[in-house]
Amino acid sequence: MAWECLLPYPAATPETFKDNAQFRTIEKEFGQLFKLVPDFQRKHYMAVDSPQECLGITAFDFNSFQFSAQLYLPSYMKWFSDDSDMLGTMRFHKRFLQYLQSGGVKSERWLLKSPVHLRRLDEIFEVYPDARIIMTHRGPSDIVSSTASLISSVRTLYSDREDPNVTGQEQAMLWSKYFDRFIESRKALGKEDQIIDLKFEDFVVDQLGTIRKIYERFGWDLSEEAVKNFEGFLAENPREKHGKHEYSLDNFGLKEDEVNRQFSRYLEFYQQL
Repeated sequence: MAWECLLPYPAATPETFKDNAQFRTIEKEFGQLFKLVPDFQRKHYMAVDSPQECLGITAFDFNSFQFSAQLYLPSYMKWFSDDSDMLGTMRFHKRFLQYLQSGGVKSERWLLKSPVHLRRLDEIFEVYPDARIIMTHRGPSDIVSSTASLISSVRTLYSDREDPNVTGQEQAMLWSKYFDRFIESRKALGKEDQIIDLKFEDFVVDQLGTIRKIYERFGWDLSEEAVKNFEGFLAENPREKHGKHEYSLDNFGLKEDEVNRQFSRYLEFYQQL
């Protein structure tokens, strides 16, 4: 949960999982964040008791996309993207998860999320050899414009000199590079039986059907209880519950043909799905 990634000590027990000082502290901090950045929730839903991206975990190892999402830090981003020790960070990541379980909160499997993981599949499978990768795909224009929109909003919280055009160019460059690495890693690793590719728009149209595909792909049993839980969650959390996230390349000084050229390898892969 989000609060665990931000204030993990002490590790929760089954009795304190949703009633502890850390939980209440993060709940207040999120409330302040949403007041300062009013459009945050419609761009990236987050709650104290909702799943959180791995960026918060890897930030404790000072090796995280989180820092450059908050501020324009070109030298740090270059180091993070090209030179950082991601294998060491993924080992830290595993120890962090083991620590969270040390209080006795158990689950059948961990469900983790971070689009940044796609750039370093080698290290993920080195540390988690039995991992299953659920890879959702979108067109390059949507990838860049939606990501730039979120990051631009976050950066306004930390700086009064946020430049949308700089952010747009930066995100187009970064994500085209990351997707190229993702494609290269997949070819080299030969782990296709541990990966499923899904189009984002297919998930939006049929969420429960897509969940069934994931379970079938990996040979997992989808119980009636799990289906009811999924149905309940989806009913309570419809898309655009907090407003529609509107984004466009035009807002960041980008053109679709330019972005497609940068993402040419990924675009070819995407069009075959």
